[in-house]
Amino acid sequence: MGPISYDERMHPFTPPRWLGQPDIQTFLSELGPRWRRPLAWRAAQRSVEIPLADGEHLLGYLHGLPGVGPGDAPLVIHFHGLGSHADALTQQGLSAKAFAAGLHSLRVNWRSAGGSEHLSTRIGAGLSHPDVKGVVDWARTQEHRRIYLTGFSLGAAVILNALARPETALEVDGAVCISPPLNFSAVAHALTQLRNRFYDQRFVWLLHSALRRYVKLGKGAEHYRPYLSELSRARSVLAFDDRITAPSLGLANAAEYYRLASPGPHLAKIQAPCWLLLADDDPFIPYDLQHEALDSLPADSPVKVTRTARGGHVGFYGARPLDPYPWEDGHWAENIAVRWILGDGRHPVHRQGVSPTGPRG
Repeated sequence: MGPISYDERMHPFTPPRWLGQPDIQTFLSELGPRWRRPLAWRAAQRSVEIPLADGEHLLGYLHGLPGVGPGDAPLVIHFHGLGSHADALTQQGLSAKAFAAGLHSLRVNWRSAGGSEHLSTRIGAGLSHPDVKGVVDWARTQEHRRIYLTGFSLGAAVILNALARPETALEVDGAVCISPPLNFSAVAHALTQLRNRFYDQRFVWLLHSALRRYVKLGKGAEHYRPYLSELSRARSVLAFDDRITAPSLGLANAAEYYRLASPGPHLAKIQAPCWLLLADDDPFIPYDLQHEALDSLPADSPVKVTRTARGGHVGFYGARPLDPYPWEDGHWAENIAVRWILGDGRHPVHRQGVSPTGPRG
């Protein structure tokens, strides 16, 4: 068994019984009540177009601490999941908490997401790990010296690929990955189960909508236009990836795409401190679909894993820390992600010299 850990200092996730059902947890990731995001966080927001190596750009939202230089506090870069965007409530919530805890924050849209169709000739996918390196490289040019990454679901998997693959060779201070799919094929097939039909159809609707919107507005519309005729047959995530995602990337089929995009086989190559948060009751990424990759981790791996019995997919709602900071609410994973960063990945205590109550002024 690899370094599966459950550090009690991370404040155990124990939601009220009536909130423990996995689908309720999953829905509450976006619907659960939130701590009111501070006006200073909103006022600090600045839209940035982040250049990539191929000449294209990503759209991001930078929240720099007032009066604090880029090199004087860590920067946390946030990546969203499939069908989402940088303005999703999970992204805003985590960003605002990082900001209130004394950290610079950057929310990033994958290619074509969040109204950025005009900045790219292609749509972001599970093989977008070079774009993570592009964002980190750009942050370095802005004089950010200490950099952490956070990702939800697909975004977490892409971060893991960026940390593990030699072609990206990321050097960051740490990463938090919440509900990452480590085996894309297993997850796509899990989505075809009857109990997951709602999730599968929700993702399909988001994927169809994104493709139609991109063909209408995107720089690479002509490349994707032929795939509109496949939408009527792409009625599951598996079918969409087989008929559209894989061919649009020049791959033979979904199986090849899943093999290339799955971070599980590469986790042992990660050298940066990394914390994975997984729930045993995740509806379509249950732990029994992930354990092979995690079991192969060496005991001294910097990749540490916390398993919770409950939490759903990116949920983890309903358990405020026992000694909460003013910026913490019931979104436990967001709270603990910020604590992990403030503790340099060792344990959830704030970094000396960084106020956990937020910037003043």
